[in-house]
Amino acid sequence: MRRSWVKLWVNEWLDGTTRYQMSGAQRAFWVDLLAMAGRSRYPGIICSGMDDDQYVGYPLKTFAALDAGAEIDLLGTLDLFSKTRKIVVEITAESPVKLYKFTVCNWDRYQSEYQRQKGYRKSDKRKHSEVTRKVTTDNTPKLPVEGEEEGEGDGERKHGAPETGAPTAQAKQLPSLSVFSGLHLSVSLQQDHALGEAFPWVDRLHEYAKADSWLEANPNRRPRKLKPFLHNWLSKISAPTGGKGGMTRAEQRTLNNLKAAGFVQ
Repeated sequence: MRRSWVKLWVNEWLDGTTRYQMSGAQRAFWVDLLAMAGRSRYPGIICSGMDDDQYVGYPLKTFAALDAGAEIDLLGTLDLFSKTRKIVVEITAESPVKLYKFTVCNWDRYQSEYQRQKGYRKSDKRKHSEVTRKVTTDNTPKLPVEGEEEGEGDGERKHGAPETGAPTAQAKQLPSLSVFSGLHLSVSLQQDHALGEAFPWVDRLHEYAKADSWLEANPNRRPRKLKPFLHNWLSKISAPTGGKGGMTRAEQRTLNNLKAAGFVQ
């Protein structure tokens, strides 16, 4: 099972034989191997997968990519790791390219904390659920849930008068109209109206599509808040120096489209 972290034993790391038997680059490479073993679908085993009941290893270039500066002798380092009983090296294929599978020694002994805490976290969730059931009674008021009829789930009050102080009616929220809805960006009519007043010269629908395309192409740079992002996006478009009535042809086209769709009068 894949995990999101691995354990590093501080005493062994700072004072153990690893620090004196290996160079700094080799120790960094060892931590990378631990991370690969933690991310593996087969705990403690570094491989690309399985074919039937046989493990399929990685080519050497996969491990060489971890040493971007080419600071270590890769085969010599793997031999050192094997001799010091850190890993067991197995060749899973000889052709068309040689594939290597590594098994980290003593993985269960040194990395068992993750599995132990997983069971604790599940137990803790069950305890919270049990406490919630104990403190929640039939008289505990319920928050309105979308889709429920008034009084549903409460047979005694369904046809009777509401309690003192209880609301007599629930306002039904109307769905918000979207001027643009893309993969990562959705612009409501209210937001589009505000942007239109701030940037009347911009072809907003065209820019919304461009911004959505940019978000798709840059997943690591997607902002948490889209409203400031969209405002900054449009603010980079300079206002034209001319234009009839202060409105460009693109702006007029956008306005005509909104009118045709019934969003504006």
